[in-house]
Amino acid sequence: MRCGIFAQPCLLVFLLLCLSGAIADTSEKPYLIRTKSSTPVSTFDAFIQELDEGQGKPEIFPDGEYQSYQTNLTESQAEEIRQKDFILLVFPAGIANEVKPRDPQQGAVNDTSEAPSEGSRLERRQRHTPRQLQFVSWNGLGEAPDDLRYRRDSSDGAGVPIFVIDSGFNIHHPELARHGRRVFPWAVPETAMPSQMRIGGRIWDRLPQQFDTDYEGHGTKMAALAAGTTLGAARFADLHLIKASVDYDYQGNRGTRQARTSYETWRLVFRYIVHVLRAQAQNARMNGFTLKAIVSISGDRDRVDDDEQTDRAYWSLFQDFAADLNEYGVPLVVAAGNDGLEGRTLDDSFLTALSRPGNNIIPIGGVQADGTLWIQTTPDGRRSRISAYTVCTDLDTLDDHGRYISHYDSGTSPAAAITSGMLATWLSIDLCNVPPVFQDVVGRIFDRYGNPNAVGIKNQLERVSYQKNHRKVPRGTPRLPYELPLRVNSIYNWARGRPVTG
Repeated sequence: MRCGIFAQPCLLVFLLLCLSGAIADTSEKPYLIRTKSSTPVSTFDAFIQELDEGQGKPEIFPDGEYQSYQTNLTESQAEEIRQKDFILLVFPAGIANEVKPRDPQQGAVNDTSEAPSEGSRLERRQRHTPRQLQFVSWNGLGEAPDDLRYRRDSSDGAGVPIFVIDSGFNIHHPELARHGRRVFPWAVPETAMPSQMRIGGRIWDRLPQQFDTDYEGHGTKMAALAAGTTLGAARFADLHLIKASVDYDYQGNRGTRQARTSYETWRLVFRYIVHVLRAQAQNARMNGFTLKAIVSISGDRDRVDDDEQTDRAYWSLFQDFAADLNEYGVPLVVAAGNDGLEGRTLDDSFLTALSRPGNNIIPIGGVQADGTLWIQTTPDGRRSRISAYTVCTDLDTLDDHGRYISHYDSGTSPAAAITSGMLATWLSIDLCNVPPVFQDVVGRIFDRYGNPNAVGIKNQLERVSYQKNHRKVPRGTPRLPYELPLRVNSIYNWARGRPVTG
């Protein structure tokens, strides 16, 4: 009798669950499908004809190396397509208005037609800043403590190449010395006007005494923070120093830097990196070791709202590069930008806008040494893409002339460089002798075959840097977002051997 009483409600609940699942499964949304390299065009054509008779948006890339296809799919269709042996990636397309906030306190701010009061504006800014999160912090390099439980692995990035893409490098700086690791300088020739100078493999310069291969010292500084001999998180990582050639108009002694890198330059840079990774992957298979690598970009091209065609071309270029890296298990670490006080959003740069749960793009924001939000970083809010916040002030680093300097305040570029070195340190850990402090990390950044998992690396970074802090700020507290009290979690020191503390 009792069974009969509960049978009908249970059956009703079961039917409702099935019905809701069926409804959810039949709802379509835009997806981008990316084939693996060397997929025949005939295979791609047959696939899209069978899928929806080619009604979507196909793209076939140079020399037919790979293809992409954008169309509407249900979740079950997307999962079925992922199982095909020639498919590399299937993920939601479009800009991240589809991504859910990480925390209810970070929900969307509703726009209103009336201008908000100063009090409500402050309250909203407080509510949507990352005060409830823990951050990566510098807090001094330090040596490993005597407690063996926290002694760091001695590899320090050995065997893990870091591809640093920047405006140039002083390859003779002692921080970039080889000392048992490999350093590869490489540059892309830029199509330039006769009055401009460029570098490409060697100096193509009519005025060598006035040409600075690392204008403002930015690239040298980033490489030093990632893998410098004394400053770097990964001191023994191999370095691929890639000058994404920026044109210089000759004016005065050093020239005037042009802010943007052309589409063709980005394309050549990306082709070079994928070519190197392909060769290293083949070498790894032949010699029985695992390919591990990190790509670090301190800045990409901002979107241009009034040039839809150009935006579309760059969007596709960056998107395909990230997909290529993901094929080799390589995360792409990018600086989120330094214009938080100028109305800039996280969707203004292509790579940051492309980041979403489940892919390998890792945007890094900036915090001050005490863990409070850096004044110029883009706040984490309704359209967030930031995977972690890393310290970008009070650094021991290099100045614009390559000289050592303490207490230096910079931006999200060094934050991304530090994170790149830290991730290289994670990847270089000897799996045969993993210290307890690393066991939880290693279990997530490698797959069951011991190969790096780029998405797992990103998820683990977010897991240890985005942990709730239940200390709430009283409503109406008269503080700006970057002054809010925030807990500091020293992930950087964790990579260098320090225990994890709040």
